[in-house]
Amino acid sequence: MFLLDQDQVVRPGELGTVADIEVAARERGIDVMKINLDAQFRCGRSLAFVHWTQSLLGLTDGPVEHWGGDDDFEVNVMASPTELEQWLVAHQEGGYTARMAAGYCWSWSDPRPDGTLVDDVQIGSWSRPWNLKADRGVGGAPPSAL
Repeated sequence: MFLLDQDQVVRPGELGTVADIEVAARERGIDVMKINLDAQFRCGRSLAFVHWTQSLLGLTDGPVEHWGGDDDFEVNVMASPTELEQWLVAHQEGGYTARMAAGYCWSWSDPRPDGTLVDDVQIGSWSRPWNLKADRGVGGAPPSAL
């Protein structure tokens, strides 16, 4: 079983499409049953956001769509990681869950001997650890499984 969003690349150089999988399966005499999952939980199942993002990233034909909004989903732009972090903290204090995430384009240092994390992600004067390698949270960062 493959769960694949062929438009979502996590690591640089990552590849693979539904067609690639189908060809490899046929070469091995394996039948393929394709089931489309058309909702995405992480964006509140907002199809408007999915279509806008695909347009913005050039994954669709035609010009970039204007974000027209969605009653169930909010899009904001922050001027800096500091501003984003402050916005997230305010929402956490309001009872929401929130965290910052970064792609796999950052170094992933081992913790220091004392267990503290190295600030691998650096944008201007702002810096934070990229990820943990442990199965427990450290310094407000969630466990590596999250």
